[in-house]
Amino acid sequence: PFQAAVNGVAATWADFAAASGIARYDVALASTAGGIAGDGDILPFGAVRGATQTSMFIQHALQDRASVYVGVRATSRAGTSTVAWSGRILVDAKPPEGGAVYDMNENGSWDDDVEYFGNATRITASWDDFRPGKSGISDFLVGLGTFSG
Repeated sequence: PFQAAVNGVAATWADFAAASGIARYDVALASTAGGIAGDGDILPFGAVRGATQTSMFIQHALQDRASVYVGVRATSRAGTSTVAWSGRILVDAKPPEGGAVYDMNENGSWDDDVEYFGNATRITASWDDFRPGKSGISDFLVGLGTFSG
């Protein structure tokens, strides 16, 4: 998955079970799957506030285009623990670049800007040259108004 936020990662986890119950969760951030030597090289394992809550926002400055992985360590009341790591999360904070919009004039050719439309029920437009960020472009939203911008 992708995210635009560079101030941290939202994480949610489930399916940790222990006969004695879960005493606490710790979370970490790593730049590689599984962490470095089992720990987070971006942010080492640290206790989750609220000990047994199963979601949190891990606040930490992230770089645009960085890949991050969230590690969750569950510790049972008996003192045993296990770790699970998320899949890759790619930080893509920059919007698509460039782009041009064209409207069609009365004779059917494309122009940079048409000043007058003779058809009051239909306006045709096209766009191109938008360059996506790392995550691609998911959709385009089109608006219509009486002023540019």
